[in-house]
Parts: sequence; structure tokens; C-alpha cells
Amino acid sequence: MPARHAGLMPHANARSPYMSADILIVGGGMAGLTLGCALGQAGVSVALVEPTPPERLVAPEYDGRTTAIAAGSRAILETIGVWPELAAEAQPILDIRVSDGRSPLFLHYDHREVGDQPLGHIVENRFIRGALFETLEALSGVSFLAGRRVERLDREAPVVRAFLNDGCVIETRLAVATDGRNSPTREAAGIRSTAWTYAQTGMVC
Repeated sequence: MPARHAGLMPHANARSPYMSADILIVGGGMAGLTLGCALGQAGVSVALVEPTPPERLVAPEYDGRTTAIAAGSRAILETIGVWPELAAEAQPILDIRVSDGRSPLFLHYDHREVGDQPLGHIVENRFIRGALFETLEALSGVSFLAGRRVERLDREAPVVRAFLNDGCVIETRLAVATDGRNSPTREAAGIRSTAWTYAQTGMVC
């Protein structure tokens, strides 16, 4: 997918000291971008703040990982018009074999046992982001604020106020944290999480 998919939207670089939107999305990863596309297509005004420039997010050296997209996730991407941009880069999951250590036992899943559609697809993260950027570019109601960071959220007022690192203030009805599993926004809100380790290593090939 061409790097042009990282093209900055005309409304993405506006350096305004004040903005308002129905919903603020903190974090422009795949979850935040997908939500922004869905809300924007529903006519909801959105301000999406992401510290990393889009051209870096789609660069091959930034993230060499892939994502397994299940059938349900593909349906979401189809609904918001993103899947056609990904189809050529998506590899179908036709069989899954699960084994454990040296055990001779294993589980085998064959897509033909449930229908003629793949169990899912494997897609490089950079292509997913690129397709989401392309969709966002056509949504006038979504302001993608690249290269900026939310430093503080004021949740005491009737509206949420987000204070960005460049002095911009965004007023919104709802703030959504999609800034990663170690979300600073979640921690600042005092929302606790539970985590544990299995002391195991998984290999996916």
C-alpha cells in the first residue's frame, strides 16, 4: 500500500488554541483509528489525538508486526469501508494447528468444516493503519491531530476538557482512551487493571 495513505488531512495540522468535538479519542492506534472512522461516518464530530506522525506509523521499520483479523473484525472493517483497501494485502487463515510442547496431541481447525470463508486473515499492521488513514481522510467531521499529546484531562466540568502539549484545549462530551495497554489516560482516571503472567513463551508461525 503506498505511503500516501499516511497523508495528513487538511484539518489535521490546524494549530488552533481551542476546539470542540462530540468525542475525543486519545490515541491513534488501530483501535482509535477504527473508532474514529466509525463515528465519523455516523455523523459524529471527532478529535483524534496521536503523538506519532502518520508517515511514521505506516513505515515498514516502525512496526513489523501483523494482526490476525477474525471474521467479526473483518465485518466491522467492511462496514466502515476499510476492508477493500486491505483485501489485496490480507492472507487468509485456512487452517489452524495448536500443539503444546512435546505432546503428540494437537488441535486442528479447518475452515471447510464451518463454511467456504476463511477463519480470518493475517494483515501487516502498517497496511491496516494505512487503510484507516485513507478512510479518515475523506471524513470532514474527524480532526486528526498528529504530532500532539494530551497532557491533562479535566473531567470535573460539565464537559471534558483536554489540554494538549501545544497549548490547544479541546472541549468534548466524551473522552475515549485508546492509548495502549499501559494507557496513561486510564491510569490518570484511576481505573485499575488486573494482569498476570503465565511464565510461558508462545511462537506463532
